[in-house]
Amino acid sequence: MPATCPKVKYTGIGKPSAAAFDWPTVLSDLFLLRNTMCSSNKASPSMLVPKLVFDRQEQRFLSFAEWICFNHLVSFAQDCEDARFELFHNTTQDIVEATAEFDDRLAGRYTFQADDAELQERFRRIYAPYQVEFGFTGLISAGFLRRHADLLS
Repeated sequence: MPATCPKVKYTGIGKPSAAAFDWPTVLSDLFLLRNTMCSSNKASPSMLVPKLVFDRQEQRFLSFAEWICFNHLVSFAQDCEDARFELFHNTTQDIVEATAEFDDRLAGRYTFQADDAELQERFRRIYAPYQVEFGFTGLISAGFLRRHADLLS
């Protein structure tokens, strides 16, 4: 079926993903990003909306840099929650907004805001050259990055 669709939208993780075949997709509620963002599709990159991780001991959300390190150390959501961390699922707003942005980008009608490119670049700079995600082509939902720009520092 995906081969006959002009575009594929897939929400979730843990099942075969269209992103693995370089089909543009919307992936939301992501906890593990390790291979999800590795794609060679630069013309129509996938849209990603990661989960947030809350540190119950420190009573704060992990920064994206902390989250990425954490993401490489913990493989299962239950391990995370058995420790002092809580995973926050994406909201309906996160998913609807990412899907609308994705559709607009594919159709060439997305209206860039002044900080879009800078926020995407700040997120990309978190990865070190030795990490598999370094140089990924996926985009983090612009609305999600705007709402959580404080986690980029």
